[in-house]
Amino acid sequence: MVCPVIPVESPPKPSPYSQEAAAVSTAETSQINDYMGLSIFTLLFCCLPIGIFALINSVKVREAKLVGNQARASEASTAARHLNFSGIVIGLFILPVIIVLNVVKIKSS
Repeated sequence: MVCPVIPVESPPKPSPYSQEAAAVSTAETSQINDYMGLSIFTLLFCCLPIGIFALINSVKVREAKLVGNQARASEASTAARHLNFSGIVIGLFILPVIIVLNVVKIKSS
């Protein structure tokens, strides 16, 4: 006598596209700062070239957060932060020194 085979259902696996996964993904990526405001400030008032690259990285952070790519968002956020602080240091400390030296040079000649 042959025993009938009864299929056993395995528990359903959570889909990466379910609402729970989306909520976790959104919570993780929402903690990553994009430094958009600081990038615009750096661009307009401190150092234009560095501000442009900082703004590009800020946009990359937002795009990565929309897709849910936390690693890429974190890398771009770190790059944006470093570029912003570099631009602020250059714009607020080094450029005024260069301007003062040029004014003194012009007045002395």
